[in-house]
Amino acid sequence: RLHADEAWDCYPRVKQLGAKVQLVVSDSYGYAKWPGYNQYQSAWERTIADLVAQADSSGFTDIEWDIWNEPNYWRFWGASTQQFYDTWEIGYRKLRSLKPGAVIVGPSSTGSIQYVKDFLLFAKGHNVLPDIVSFHVIWDNERNIPSYAGDLRAFMASNGINIQKISLNEYDSFDGSDTNTTSVPDPGRHVRLLANLEWAGVDSAAKSVWSDGWTLDNVAPNNTKTPLWWAYKAYADITGRLVQVVSSPSIDGVAGQDPSTGTASVLLGRYGGATGDIGVSVTALDRVSYLASGGKIHVVAQKITASTSGSALPQRVIDADYAISNNQITVALPGFASTEAFVLTLAAPVSNDLTPPVISNIQASDLTSSSATITWTTDEVSDSQVEYGKSTSYGSVTSIGSPLVTAHNVYRVKSKDAAGNPAVSLNHTFTTAAPPDTTAPQVSITSPRDGSSVTRGYVVTISAQATDNIKVSKVEFYVNGSLMCTDTVPEGANANVYKCDWRVPKRNSATYRLEAVAYDTSNNSSLPVAVSVTSK
Repeated sequence: RLHADEAWDCYPRVKQLGAKVQLVVSDSYGYAKWPGYNQYQSAWERTIADLVAQADSSGFTDIEWDIWNEPNYWRFWGASTQQFYDTWEIGYRKLRSLKPGAVIVGPSSTGSIQYVKDFLLFAKGHNVLPDIVSFHVIWDNERNIPSYAGDLRAFMASNGINIQKISLNEYDSFDGSDTNTTSVPDPGRHVRLLANLEWAGVDSAAKSVWSDGWTLDNVAPNNTKTPLWWAYKAYADITGRLVQVVSSPSIDGVAGQDPSTGTASVLLGRYGGATGDIGVSVTALDRVSYLASGGKIHVVAQKITASTSGSALPQRVIDADYAISNNQITVALPGFASTEAFVLTLAAPVSNDLTPPVISNIQASDLTSSSATITWTTDEVSDSQVEYGKSTSYGSVTSIGSPLVTAHNVYRVKSKDAAGNPAVSLNHTFTTAAPPDTTAPQVSITSPRDGSSVTRGYVVTISAQATDNIKVSKVEFYVNGSLMCTDTVPEGANANVYKCDWRVPKRNSATYRLEAVAYDTSNNSSLPVAVSVTSK
C-alpha cells in the first residue's frame, strides 16, 4: 500500500513476489484544501486523472485504487463526514469513468467498525460501493481482528451489500515492529497477529510502515534479520493448504500441509503465560499419510526468541522421530516463553532400511467376468500394486479392467515398504467367470413344408434345424398348441437336426399347426416357428 512515487518504483518488485499493490490516491492530492462539491473538486478529479494516466503509461493495469486514507482521523481529514462522502463519490465516479474495471478500495478508516458500516450504507445508497472494503487496526488486541471481520460480514449480509473481499490494509501492534510503541521485538505476539489475520479470512493485509520506511518498521533495519523478520519468513514458508489450529489462552498459530513438498509446517506464537514446556498435538494424521513412514513422523522444532537476529538462526531444539499413536503425535516444546515463537516442520523419516518386505498368502477370489479380488500379506507395512495380463508380459497395472474376457489371467503382486524397498511375487493365474449368455437360439422347421398334405393315420416325422451361439439343449414340438415331444439329441452332419414322430389323426381335410421352440443351455428360448399341414 503505497503513494504514487513509491508505487511506480516498487511495482515490479511487488509483483515479482506475488503481492498486490494498493495505490493511496489521497496521498497524491494532499491533506488540506478538503475537496468535495466545492472549489477544490476539479483539483481532486485532476489528481485522479493524472494517476490513471501514469499507471496506464507504465503498464500497471492491475493496481487496486485506495481512494482516501483514514478519513475518520483528524490528520488525514479535516472536514465533515458528509463532505468526505462527497469526496468519495466524486473520486469514485471519476475513476470509474476513466477505468470502468478499476478495483476500488475503501474507506480505509481506522479504529471504528461502525464508521465502516455507516460509510457502506451511504455508498450503497449512492451506488458507489467499493470492490474491496478496507479498514485499519492500529495498537489493538490482535485477537479482536476475526470478530471485526465477522461483524462486518454479517452487517453486509443483513443489508444486501455483496462485497466479498476485506482488506486490512494497515495493521500495527505492540510487538516491537512499531518504534512508536516499543523497539523490543516480540516475535511471539507478532505470530499471534499473523494467525488472527488468517483466521479473519481477509483477502489482503499490509503492515504499517510510517516514518521509518527503510527499516520496514523495525522488521529489517539496515537490511538485517530481526526476530520479527524470522517470524515473517516462517509464515511465508507455509505452503500448500492451511489446516486448523486450536489456540490456548496465550498461544495462537498458523499451520499448513503440502503434499508437493512432502512436509507440513506449524508456526506458533505466545503472548502471556508462564514459561514452561507446551505440548502440541498434531491430529488426523491419516489425512496426511505422506508424512508417515514406518508408523513415525520426523519433527524439527526451531525457537525464535528476542535475540534471534543478525546472523543468529532460530534455535533448533527438536530433531527427532515421533511414533504415531491413535492417529496423532504429541510434541513437547521446551521452555516456551511469552514473546517467543516456534516453527515446527514435519516430514517422513529418512530410513536406512534396505530389506524388502516378504510377500505371502497370495489369493484370487470373488471372480466375475470382469473383476477379481487379489489379496496377500507382507511381514511389514507396505504399499500394494497388482500387475496383470494374459501372459507374463503383463501390460496392465492395478485393478482388473472392464473388458469382458474368459481367458486365463496371469498376475503378480508388488509391495514396497516405508523405506522404498520393493518386493515382487512369483507369477500366479486365475480364470474369470464366463459372461452371462443372453443370446436366444434360432430354429426353423424343415419338414413337412408349410401348406403340404399329410396322410391320415400315418406317422410323420417333424424335423427342425436349431443353432445357438453356445449350445442348443433341446427342441420342443407342438401340434395345435399341445406339446407333442421333446428332442435333446441332435442329428445330421452338423448335429443341428431335431426330430419328432407324430401320428396323424384319421380326420379327413383337417388343418394342423406344427410349432418348434429351441432352448439353449442358459435356458434362453427362441421365438416359436410354425407351419400348417392338411390331412388327406
